[in-house]
Amino acid sequence: MSLHNFYIHTYGHNIKCQFYKIIDMEGDVVMSIKKQLKKNSAVCKVTFQCHEGKVVSAKDIHLVGDFNSWDTKATPMKKQRDGSFSVTLDLDLGKEYQYRYLIDGTNWENDSGADKFVSSPFGDSENSVVVL
Repeated sequence: MSLHNFYIHTYGHNIKCQFYKIIDMEGDVVMSIKKQLKKNSAVCKVTFQCHEGKVVSAKDIHLVGDFNSWDTKATPMKKQRDGSFSVTLDLDLGKEYQYRYLIDGTNWENDSGADKFVSSPFGDSENSVVVL
C-alpha cells in the first residue's frame, strides 16, 4: 500500500488530500481510498474505488457499512468507463467507519486499501475500517 499526500488550492481554500492505492503482484491498482479534507470543516469527502482487476466480471457493487447502517442497497457504486466502480461519501471527521463491499449481492470483500481491519461480529471475517 502506498500513501500519497498532496494539496489542492480551490475557491480560496487549501484542501489536503490523501490517496491510498493498492497494487497487486502484476502492478495493477486494485482498490483505493481517496480522502479530501477541507480546511475548517468537520467533514471529509471519501472516494472508495474498486478497480477493474478486482471486479472484472461484477455487474454491481454496493458499499455497505456503519455510514449507511449496513443497508445492502443504500450505497450503490457507479461503474466507470474503465470498468472500475466508485462512490464518494461525505463522512464526519474524528470517527472510524467499518465497511465492506458487496459484489453482485452475494460476495463480501474487504478493501485491501483500508486503514485497518477489525473482527466482525460474525466471527468468521473482518471488516475494513476507514479512519478520519
